[in-house]
Amino acid sequence: MPQRVVTTSPLIVLIENDAANRMLAEMILSRAGYRLHSAADGQTALALLEGEVPALILTDLSMPLLDGYGLARALRARPRYAQVPLVAITAHAHAEERQRALSMGFADVLVKPYRREQLLALVERRLAGAAHP
Repeated sequence: MPQRVVTTSPLIVLIENDAANRMLAEMILSRAGYRLHSAADGQTALALLEGEVPALILTDLSMPLLDGYGLARALRARPRYAQVPLVAITAHAHAEERQRALSMGFADVLVKPYRREQLLALVERRLAGAAHP
């Protein structure tokens, strides 16, 4: 009888203040088999992150309370999260916005609206990069 191999899916943290966008991304990622924690703003995400260290963090840039840039600064100041890849999600497709995000330590930028395939390809690419530095 073949042995069943049980693997633990990587944990992804999703921070998105728009409820419809958050629910859509949650559905896409969970159906793809990823474990997921989500929050509506950066401040809530920081509290959520006190548990375990995720494999990847996807965050909207424009949010109330603590935006994506503030969240990136807060995470990079904590050694525990310094190497976790951050992906910025934004509706602003300007080159300046992308450059600002990359200069602040984001690994990539995903522009809304995005397709399911774009999100999954980006997640797979970033998780592969995190697993093989």
